[in-house]
Amino acid sequence: MTLPFGTTRRQFLSGTAAAAAAPTLGAMIPAAMSSAKRKVLILGGTQYLGPAIVEAALAGGHEVTLFNRGKTNPHMFPELEKLKGQRRRKGVGSRVDQDLSALKGRKWDVVIDTSAYFTANVEDMAAALKDSVEHYVMISSISVYSEKEAKESGVHDEVETPLGTIEDKYATQITNETYGPLKAYCEQAAEAAFPGRTTKIRPGYIVGPGDPFDRLTSRVVRLGKGGDTLAPGDPDAELQMIDVRDLGAFICKAAVENISGAFNATGFDGRISVGEFHHAAKLTLNHRTTFEWVSDAFLEEKKVIPWGHIACWMPKSDNVHSNIDRAVAKGLEFRPLVDTIRDTHEWATKERPEERPWRCGLPEEKEKELLADWREQGGK
Repeated sequence: MTLPFGTTRRQFLSGTAAAAAAPTLGAMIPAAMSSAKRKVLILGGTQYLGPAIVEAALAGGHEVTLFNRGKTNPHMFPELEKLKGQRRRKGVGSRVDQDLSALKGRKWDVVIDTSAYFTANVEDMAAALKDSVEHYVMISSISVYSEKEAKESGVHDEVETPLGTIEDKYATQITNETYGPLKAYCEQAAEAAFPGRTTKIRPGYIVGPGDPFDRLTSRVVRLGKGGDTLAPGDPDAELQMIDVRDLGAFICKAAVENISGAFNATGFDGRISVGEFHHAAKLTLNHRTTFEWVSDAFLEEKKVIPWGHIACWMPKSDNVHSNIDRAVAKGLEFRPLVDTIRDTHEWATKERPEERPWRCGLPEEKEKELLADWREQGGK
């Protein structure tokens, strides 16, 4: 498993709403609860989170239409209506001209926007759909919050924590500095076009079968091998992430039930620590795994990147709790963590393309080197 040292935490976090294809997620996804069948337009729908939303909508008996370029996994969902177009402006995330013509003259109950990254593109899409849909659901990110304010308070709160800003709300490049604020401006663009009829879903780390960023995947594959294992940081530090299938189900529920507002969607319904996760993985995957807990300070000194070189770890001093009470009150549910661990490991060992480079995880020799250094300095 290789990942160049120097990749930042934000670069990994910025992939939470888009990524390479996931397999069909099937019967593990609960149906979205709604007695009324809805007409759902999904912008995207064939990348990682997209299929989870589609599966949830289909399980609920809803009518689904996909709008995308037709370039990413066009073989998926052959039974669905697919509209081909280009939602991004030339020069704003695209090298070709925008084309929203396939949306004209159509009506849906709700649109789910899985690919909102640039303010101008969301303004264009919202304008094109303002007379065609009743409700707008936008997949945002917990990166919308001001990092300084969030770290000072230790909490991401939908009401209390200020959103991040940048000088140019129409910036056309995604960087560590622009990603979160641009997501916030995208939220505002959707809300301006659909006042009181907009849902902003703010996930953090999305994990599970099919994760193209290899976050949880790299960790469970390593833990499944057993043996002496570097365990990162303080085992009592909080761990927050969400199974892509649980997130897809909640997004669909919010969409078909017209649940408006902003919702953090990270996990879990009850506190789970880094230590509890590692021991759950050991009991699920390989009893012959032994942990050697290595301090945050040591890992930071060695420039080990949280959720990059080692997933499911963040220095305790950097932990910011994402309050999910609002989402749980509206029906966000979580499968047992051991199910996510087992299913992700099974997908990784049976279905993950062998030729695909690993985007997260420590090479075996690097882990051994770090453990040797840790022991040589007396485990401090």
